[in-house]
Formats: sequence, structure tokens, C-alpha cells
Amino acid sequence: DIEGVAVCSGPGRFTSIRVGMTFAGVLAKCLGVPAAAVSRIEASGCRILSRKEYPDGKYAVSLPGFRGESFLQEFRKRRGAVAPAGEPRWRTVADSGPVPSVIDAGLLVPSALDLIPLAEAVLRKGGGKVHPLYLKPANFLRAHNEISGAIRRPDVEPISRREERA
Repeated sequence: DIEGVAVCSGPGRFTSIRVGMTFAGVLAKCLGVPAAAVSRIEASGCRILSRKEYPDGKYAVSLPGFRGESFLQEFRKRRGAVAPAGEPRWRTVADSGPVPSVIDAGLLVPSALDLIPLAEAVLRKGGGKVHPLYLKPANFLRAHNEISGAIRRPDVEPISRREERA
């Protein structure tokens, strides 16, 4: 018997994330079971930092993005327990600023098994919203905002801001 559905919410390619999220949501609804979405960066961070070689402290886990960019999220390890210490974010090559000890998780791709402990915690509470994790704006949105930025009417809200509120 299936008691819940877990799905990776990204970050990743738009189409593959959208297909996976849609399938998981429909499957959960058809089976009448709760669903949980877990980000790839959270699964990687918890998997890596749960190792004994990492002492308690604050870390940033980085996953490779596209064209030299990366996805970064800070985690805190306290008494062996790992938890996010901030929201995941997209960093471009031009971004700078201090970050805690960075662990490159690029070669340690999380498996479905890495999602299970995190998803179980959400499913025990009745499930959660199954939304994709889009950290990087779509290329057409960035181009639209850059092009229209100079000529956009001040009373018209950019598309990206409207989507954030939805």
C-alpha cells in the first residue's frame, strides 16, 4: 500500500521539474494520499552534513547550475542534526559576498533514498504543498524584464513579481 508520494522539487531544468511535480501531484490525488516535495539541494545538504567528518557548525552547500552559476543553501549542524539555516538561492558568477564554509555537492547527486527521511517528516504532518523550486528566472523573463525595464510604464508590475505573489 502506498501511504504517500515524495518528489524532488528542484532546482533543475524547468521541463523535467514540471513533469515530475505534475506526476507526483496527480498520483497523490488519485491515490488519496499526501504528497511531499523535497529540494535537491536540501537532500544533498542533509546527506553530506550528516557524516561524522563534519563537526557542528554552519555550512553552505553548493550545487552546480548552468554556465558557471550555482545554487546555494546554508545549513546548520547542531548535535548531529542538520537543518536549513536559510533559503536556497541562485548565485551568478558575478555574485560576491561572504558565505560560510562551502561544500560542493555537485558530484554527490542525491538519490531517491536521500529524499525519504526529509519527505517522511512532511508526510507525518499530513503532507505539504507540492511546488517546484525555481531559483533562477526563466531566460525569457530575464530578457523581457531587461528589454522592457527602460520603457515599462511605472504603473505596470513586471511579470516576475506577479508570479511571486501567486
